[in-house]
Amino acid sequence: MQKAGSISDMGTWDSNRWSWKLEWTDVLTITEAEASCDLLLLFEQNRIELAEIEPLRRTL
Repeated sequence: MQKAGSISDMGTWDSNRWSWKLEWTDVLTITEAEASCDLLLLFEQNRIELAEIEPLRRTL
């Protein structure tokens, strides 16, 4: 994953829900791959919907 990347480069909006699309710059070890799967599972369990962000965007 690019350390200097922005969130908008790490996913897309699909049907008003954010989907993470993480790309790693190096081949992951088995331990890192397992941790990556755990991280993506956490992201999926706490998925962001566009309706939750719209009020925040209006205040910026």
